[in-house]
This record gives sequence, structure tokens and C-alpha cells, in this order.
Amino acid sequence: MVTELRFQSSIVYLCEFCGYGYQAIGTAERCEQHCDTQLRSSAKIRERAVYQPAVEVLAATGKRQAQHRHLNR
Repeated sequence: MVTELRFQSSIVYLCEFCGYGYQAIGTAERCEQHCDTQLRSSAKIRERAVYQPAVEVLAATGKRQAQHRHLNR
């Protein structure tokens, strides 16, 4: 299920698998479908991303901590 994020007075739709964000909900849904079936994100779909996650893996706990940054386009 796509997550809606309000960021700098606009709405960005996030793929819950890879964390990339898109202006169009349909693109985010296609990204989620690809991530779910292929177990990785699609470079072609990511080209449309307006929001990119920066993920830090915490080795001691095994938990992921995500920080997000906006792609300037």
C-alpha cells in the first residue's frame, strides 16, 4: 500500500518497499508491484522519483533507520 507524505507543500507517494517517492500515485503503485515481485526496485521507474530515501543500517540492532531527502528536479 502506497504511503502519502506531505513534503514542502506538496504530496509525495512513497513505495513502502524501497522508499522512493513519486508525484503520481500510479507510479508509486507500479514501483511497489515491481519491488514486490522482483525483490528490488526498477531503475526505469526510479527515474521518475522526486524523493529518495537515505537508509542507514544499524548493525548493532539490525534495525533500519531511514532518513529521506528530496531530489531537486
